[in-house]
Amino acid sequence: MDQPGPLKKSGFLKWVAVAVIAILVVSIAAYLLLARAPPNSELQGTENGVTQNVGTEYPRMIDIASAELNAKGTTLTVSINVRSPISVLGTGEDAQWNVTVTLENNDTVLKTYEIGVDMNGTQLSSLITDVDLLNSSACQAEYHGNTLTTTASMKELPTATKAEWSVLTSYEKYSGGDLVDSAYDMAPEEGLQTTTLRK
Repeated sequence: MDQPGPLKKSGFLKWVAVAVIAILVVSIAAYLLLARAPPNSELQGTENGVTQNVGTEYPRMIDIASAELNAKGTTLTVSINVRSPISVLGTGEDAQWNVTVTLENNDTVLKTYEIGVDMNGTQLSSLITDVDLLNSSACQAEYHGNTLTTTASMKELPTATKAEWSVLTSYEKYSGGDLVDSAYDMAPEEGLQTTTLRK
């Protein structure tokens, strides 16, 4: 025997309510995933944010678009994306990409390092320097297209809970012994980027 009309409607409305709630939950979860802030391992540069000290020219490969820091074990990798492909410089030209990284465990500073990559007309070289002890050693650097990647070993990295870091690039050109062009860019433009390495 069929149920009376009001009971059929009541069961149907319950199913509709459950379906609507399920759709809302899925929609809210999708929104939170898509609208979340970018990971704090990345920083953004300001387009055309290069400051010219001398002259009027500089290669856009020092104009920072973004950078990303990743840690695994004792190895720190920093990738710097710039506005134009990185290419070999001519005679009298020099470009540098410098990353300053302070490793911390909660609020205790463990160590500050500077990773410097230098390119001139003949070579690309990279050093990591312990800022406190002023000890330097070679590290790896390579570039492909618009991205420069440098990798360095830091013994304090496995115990660090966060890193505070920044990127500074610079360019100089000399002609006849005179400085004719000088420019630099930095990201972030103020303060430091804080990246959580582990809770």
